[in-house]
Amino acid sequence: MTTVGYGDTFSISTLGRIVSVLNAIWGTFIISLVVSSIGRLFQISDSQRAAIDEIKRKHEQALKKRRKFLLFNISAPQETEDSPEEEDEVVFPQEPTKKEPEDRMEEQIRQLNAKMDLVLSHLQTG
Repeated sequence: MTTVGYGDTFSISTLGRIVSVLNAIWGTFIISLVVSSIGRLFQISDSQRAAIDEIKRKHEQALKKRRKFLLFNISAPQETEDSPEEEDEVVFPQEPTKKEPEDRMEEQIRQLNAKMDLVLSHLQTG
């Protein structure tokens, strides 16, 4: 912006040189205004940055809650003789009855294995 060409034409008089210098300064000023205006379009304020961070934080919390729900609340569907077999039915675990600690541990391990199988099958199909 500060040059007029390759130097093959140039001002000879004092007035021409003054106009050339003023033109070069004015061109630099105009370009700097355009660049700063475009830069402000892409700049976000602190409140916008805080809102984006809050949205990201809530999204991560929702993902964690969903993972916990999938891992701890879904059990394998239980078939009964009275009801027909349904593929999409999910049965939640019942309250544990009073049993021996070893029996409860074995049952919990079986439930966790069934849950993990169900989660893995959901992940493979989805």
